[in-house]
Amino acid sequence: MTMQQLCLQIYLDGVWQDAMQLEFAKPDAGRFGPVKAAYNRAFTARYFQQTAAHQVCCEWPIELLAVYRHPQWPAFLDDIMPAGAGRRLWVKELALEHLSGPEQDFQLLRHGTIAPIGHLRIKESVQFAEQQLNTSLQQLRFSAQHIIERDADFLHYARQMGAISGGATGAGGEAPKLLIRQNLSGEVWLDPLQHNQQNPDQHFLVKYARGQRTEIDKEILRAEYHYYQELHALGIHTIDVQQMKLEEGTHTPSLWLPRFDRPRFESPHSAQTMDTATPCGTMQQRLAMESVYSLHNKTPAAIWIITKCCKLYCA
Repeated sequence: MTMQQLCLQIYLDGVWQDAMQLEFAKPDAGRFGPVKAAYNRAFTARYFQQTAAHQVCCEWPIELLAVYRHPQWPAFLDDIMPAGAGRRLWVKELALEHLSGPEQDFQLLRHGTIAPIGHLRIKESVQFAEQQLNTSLQQLRFSAQHIIERDADFLHYARQMGAISGGATGAGGEAPKLLIRQNLSGEVWLDPLQHNQQNPDQHFLVKYARGQRTEIDKEILRAEYHYYQELHALGIHTIDVQQMKLEEGTHTPSLWLPRFDRPRFESPHSAQTMDTATPCGTMQQRLAMESVYSLHNKTPAAIWIITKCCKLYCA
C-alpha cells in the first residue's frame, strides 16, 4: 500500500477540530511503520504553545513549523484504536482475518477510531460511519434489560453500530464492553457520531465477565463493583459510585460504570464557540486521556515482547 494520510481531530471549545495530519509511509507495516505528523496551520495559530488537552499527546507541543517523526507509531495511537475484544469484533466485521496483525492495524485505525475514550478521534473514521449508518438505526432504543441479558437483537444492533462506527466497542481490554447512553426513561442507545452536545442522556461503560464467563469470571466482575465501593468508603477519589450499577442477568452479571471522561457542566449563559453559539443548559465535556505507556512513549508490554522476538528471529 502506498503512503496514506489521516486527520486527527480534537474536541475543544465545544466542537471537533482538525488538529493534526498523520502521514504513514508504510501503512501495511502497521504500528511498526514510520509516522510523520504536524499540527494543522489553523489549529497551530489558534492554540500556539497551549498545553495539556490542546495537544494530541504530552510529548508533542504545539509549535510553529514543528514536524514530528517516529520510526514506529507513537504510543498515543494505541490509546485510541480498537483493542482487545473490540479489535477482534472489528477484524471480523471488516473481513480483515486474512491480513497480518500489522496490516490490520492501519485499517482499524482508519475505520474504527470514531468514539474512543478521551477527546481524540480519526476524521476518516467518522466519515466512514456517516456513509454507513442510516437514520432508522440511529433512532433505535432498547430497554436496560436487553443489555443486562445480552439480548440477541441488541447485540446485533451493537455490532452494526459498533463495527461500523466504533461507538459500542471503543473501550479496549479483553472483557467485552459497550459504550452506551441511557435516557431518563431508562432506554439505552448507542451514540457513535456524538453530534448533539446538549443531549442530557448519561454515558455508561458496561462490562461483562471476560473469557468463558465461568463462575470465577463472574465473581471477578462482581468484586470490581465492591472494590469501587470500598475505595469510596475510604475517601479515595474514584468514579461516581452513586451512579454505578451491578446488574444480575439470567446468565451473567454486568457492571455499569458512569463514564469518567464524559462529565457535564452547567452553561449559565450562551457561550460563543468558534463556529456556533452554545445555548443555555448543561454541556458535554470530553476529558483528555493519555495512558502511562504514552506518557513514557512506550508500547504495551505484549507488543514490546513480540517486537523483541521478531528482531531475535530475524537476526
